[in-house]
Amino acid sequence: MKVLLAIDDCKMSEAAIEELKTRPWPKETMFRLLNVVEPIHADLAYGDTRDMTSYIYELISKREEFVQSKVDVVSKLVNPGNVSSKVIQGPVRDTIVKEAKDWGADLLVMGSHGRRGLKRFLLGSVAESVLALAPCPVEIVKDPNWAAEEATEQEKAAER
Repeated sequence: MKVLLAIDDCKMSEAAIEELKTRPWPKETMFRLLNVVEPIHADLAYGDTRDMTSYIYELISKREEFVQSKVDVVSKLVNPGNVSSKVIQGPVRDTIVKEAKDWGADLLVMGSHGRRGLKRFLLGSVAESVLALAPCPVEIVKDPNWAAEEATEQEKAAER
């Protein structure tokens, strides 16, 4: 079995990893941890485009370090040689779906921010798009504390 885990540095990705840890995985299961760096368009950047290039390289390097730290966690679930990582620059939705197809994933796991209302309209839903387009089953994991945090946030907004 091949499991693609799309992660970023948010709590929802941590929840997805924690969810994986609750299951018994056959030792031959292969995991790939994927992090996608959204492209930064030069016309939106300030200053010299050479500065932007070095910024992107630095960002990718930091993401590779982050993903590698998660590889160490996931490696405890199966044979460590069966866990790989990849950091790719591209549109997040399309890149996750393409990697699932190209790698031949049997399952795609990712966290969801659970945005609603205007935030969802403005920011879109990566999880929803991936779910609709993925070539394999998709498991979307929410942070178990999300509902309580969302309620607190709504209460604060109502008080203003």
